[in-house]
Amino acid sequence: MDDRDNDAFARDLLNLTLASPSVNRHQKVDKDLAQWLPALNQCWYVNQVVQVKRKYNLSMDQAEANTARRVLGGCSSTAMVFTDHGSAPQPPPATATPVPPPAGSGSNCDSNPLGCYDDNGNGRITCAEAERHGIAPVPRGHRAYQYMRDGDGDGVVCE
Repeated sequence: MDDRDNDAFARDLLNLTLASPSVNRHQKVDKDLAQWLPALNQCWYVNQVVQVKRKYNLSMDQAEANTARRVLGGCSSTAMVFTDHGSAPQPPPATATPVPPPAGSGSNCDSNPLGCYDDNGNGRITCAEAERHGIAPVPRGHRAYQYMRDGDGDGVVCE
């Protein structure tokens, strides 16, 4: 890119995403999609990155392209999801009985894991939710995995 393109890129609202200094400086830094994804709004974020790369004719390596395909392939929407972090989390039910998928959902859990397992509608699936639905431990290949946090990066959540 020449200087004019660099200036346009730096000021393009499509390319600008608000992030806390902690996230920007200590988590994301200069990592691409294959190396870092936000905990929330992965579908929105990946879609934004792909749009910017297309607009400015920027390349993706194979790992980044694979991540983009995997994330976007599991999205029912790329709209940003807003959450109320001020509300108290819902306590799990008193019993450990798995909660079945919503009536009539059938294979909807494959195409919309948030609709099946995200009980509080916050855009994430917790281990408590996965356990209530009887899907824990959740391996990397499971559709719910992308909506969960794999703290140790071993490819299995809630082990």
